[in-house]
Amino acid sequence: MGKLMIGSKSGKLTIINYSHSKNGKFWNVKCECGNEKIVSTSHFNQKQFYPKSCGCSLYPKDYKQLFLNNVNKTDSCWIWKGKIKSNGYGIFSIKKKENYAHRLSYLIHKGEIPSGKFICHSCDNPPCVNPDHLWLGDALSNNQDRIKKGRIRIKDIRKKNGVLTENQILEIRKIYRFNERGFGSGILSKKYGVTTETILSIVKRKSWKHI
Repeated sequence: MGKLMIGSKSGKLTIINYSHSKNGKFWNVKCECGNEKIVSTSHFNQKQFYPKSCGCSLYPKDYKQLFLNNVNKTDSCWIWKGKIKSNGYGIFSIKKKENYAHRLSYLIHKGEIPSGKFICHSCDNPPCVNPDHLWLGDALSNNQDRIKKGRIRIKDIRKKNGVLTENQILEIRKIYRFNERGFGSGILSKKYGVTTETILSIVKRKSWKHI
């Protein structure tokens, strides 16, 4: 559609302004339904304008209010009051289809989610749906964020589905010796089949904090 500029249109959206911050560059867009969104410029290129709407065309007209009726807004997190899955994340059903509440909140307040992208929490609170606490990431950044916060076991990057046990975590911390031949992160990474970054994250207690 050529060079993007203020006034450019695609689908129901019109670009009304441009902004940037330490988190990236953004287009401010307005949908025909009246909603305004802030959309990352990474969603756009010269051949395609993404997304096509604020999300209003994907769900029933009253779904936003139904969604907000299930939200308890506090000074920080917006806690989901509806159904919660065993992993702690909220669920909102639309047309008999279950949707993660935090993803739907991102869709409502920030725009459509590109295929393959994850919605991550800056607050590390799974039932939170506050759009200010949600950010767009990929599989790698999502797992790195979860590992950093000690919320999941570390999956080996080089060995698919490899998972360290709690006993192995304790062994690594006991064996590791900084700058000592035979006991460093390089040797331990080969022994346990994980990366050196994983070993250092374990010994510095940046991950597996509960052990």
